[in-house]
Amino acid sequence: MRLEEAGCEIVRVTVPKKEDAAVLGEIKRRSHLPLICDIHFDYKMALLALDQPIDKIRINPGNIGRLRSVSSGDPQAKSKGLPMRIGVNAGSLERELVEKYGFPCPPAMVESAFRYIEIAESGDSTGILWDNCPGARGTSRRCLCPVSQDSADSRSAARTMTHQLLAPEVGIDLDS
Repeated sequence: MRLEEAGCEIVRVTVPKKEDAAVLGEIKRRSHLPLICDIHFDYKMALLALDQPIDKIRINPGNIGRLRSVSSGDPQAKSKGLPMRIGVNAGSLERELVEKYGFPCPPAMVESAFRYIEIAESGDSTGILWDNCPGARGTSRRCLCPVSQDSADSRSAARTMTHQLLAPEVGIDLDS
């Protein structure tokens, strides 16, 4: 309750170990705020987190390592009606894309993003949320927000993805 009184709108936690997943129910019991779980390095933690009363799951497939691991939790997320955010970060692009383009750049980020979109959607995904876009919480609305240390690269990749998707449900902030 103290988080809510302080004006927080979400509770976002990382789940690196089984023990962390085991306490998600207690965290949710103590707060009425949406509980969002970040998963890094081990997709099995996503599966454990999805067994708990969470509101959204965020994964970065680039640091999980195996492309097909991206959609492992998708059937569980779908059955619970939960959105799954899939992040594309310049710092964790697939090795072959960095080699292909010579460095982490907007075209490499776009190619990576479309690989993961294809994988997630092939599993009849509940919806892909690209980072924390306003209005996207708890829905299947798509919102793209690729991340790079260079904000111009982030904007360039986002613009390219928006133009290539041509989807009216895609929201993006091109000015940030």
